[in-house]
Amino acid sequence: MHSLPTRLKHPLPHGTSLKVRPNTVYIVGGSVRDLLLGRSPIDYDLAVAVNPEGFAQRLASRTKGRLVILGKPGLKLYRVVTPSYVFDVSKMAGPSIQNDLMRRDFTINAMAADAANGEIIDAFNGRKDLIAGRVHMVSEAAFRQDPVRLIRAFRMAASLDFRLSTQTAQAIQTQVSLIANSAGERVWSELLKILEARRSVRFIRQMAACGLLETILPEVTGSCCQPPSYQPSDTFNHILDAFSELETHLLDSSAMIAPAMAAGTLSKTLIPKGLLKFALFLKDFAGSPLANQGDEVSSQNGPADHLRRRFKMSNKQANYIDFIIQHYQMPLSLFNAFQKRQLPDTVVTRLFMSSGDKLPDLLLYAKAIITADSNNRYDRSKKFSIFAQDLLNRFYSVFLPRSNAPPLITGKDLISYFNMSPSPAFRFLLDRVETDRLTGRIQTKGEALDLVDHLLQDRLIKI
Repeated sequence: MHSLPTRLKHPLPHGTSLKVRPNTVYIVGGSVRDLLLGRSPIDYDLAVAVNPEGFAQRLASRTKGRLVILGKPGLKLYRVVTPSYVFDVSKMAGPSIQNDLMRRDFTINAMAADAANGEIIDAFNGRKDLIAGRVHMVSEAAFRQDPVRLIRAFRMAASLDFRLSTQTAQAIQTQVSLIANSAGERVWSELLKILEARRSVRFIRQMAACGLLETILPEVTGSCCQPPSYQPSDTFNHILDAFSELETHLLDSSAMIAPAMAAGTLSKTLIPKGLLKFALFLKDFAGSPLANQGDEVSSQNGPADHLRRRFKMSNKQANYIDFIIQHYQMPLSLFNAFQKRQLPDTVVTRLFMSSGDKLPDLLLYAKAIITADSNNRYDRSKKFSIFAQDLLNRFYSVFLPRSNAPPLITGKDLISYFNMSPSPAFRFLLDRVETDRLTGRIQTKGEALDLVDHLLQDRLIKI
């Protein structure tokens, strides 16, 4: 990228342009950045000099969109929602667009395009930084105005595969403590976006080196990230090694997963990459689940549960992370058994039953750990891939078809055939029958009843 235009031919999407006078309505921020990068934004931010509500009403009428008014008096945002786009219309901050842009975070987000003629206003050399692949602050005051921008700088760099300017990195290091006063859910949103980038490990390392990661995740990094003499601990180094391996495996996950899956199944297995990477930070806290155990907070919940509450994670996010850190040891143990040619079908079936559609996630996570642990990484990675493909083949070709069939017996059968009363023993017996059915050891109702009778006769369970 050697040059960028000084004017946008089509600043607003086709069919949404309104006749406006120059210097009255501007497209601002990330919308302009993406248009200059040749991307097609879905979200547009518009700064209006006078009467933003009236403009938003006209825009909604023109696009047949729905107008939603957000915010409070003096800081209102007028959102126009259409089937294809979202337009956020607000009052221009200050007497001119230059004043408005001065309050923004980074130069590549501090550009505007006049909606009337597409002319680009670039008072802070945002185009120059776009060409250089650089994230540069508008001013050091940007971080004091909103400390979340400290982590957003890395998010911008990770999502665009840019780098931080030297001045910006230095400013972040001197102001890193400000992030402690930010809302946890906003920090989590930015961190998750960093983790969702294809290659985020170098940005995680940079965040650790400047002290930002320690401020956000002291439970994970400990005291290993104190600049300027940053020396990560062996434990954290191992996490970062596994993190890098996981990113590599995720980039080529289809090589391990796709051959074992029926046509069309891969699209149904959407691995939440950011959450899976974050789970690596917590792999040593397997005894401290993230999942919410109720309203009472126990002192024994530990750092993992503390992170769930601090970041205000959704239950779905917390449950996923908790599942990974609670179950990743299973495929590691099975891999050791696989290498010794001692892989019991029953244990494999239990892994399938417990993991379900998260089996590929668990295997990729375990592969990253076992590869990072090994001196001969290539050999270990290759062997684990063979093991994982074998498991996935069995899961998709044998286990799933069997699991879709109805159970051989139910609780009603235990009552009618064995005169049992409902109790915790029901679950043990039905799980055992289901395990043997899915393993292929039994196939009929009669065989299931015989198995229950055998368990009862041997007094392995009390009626």
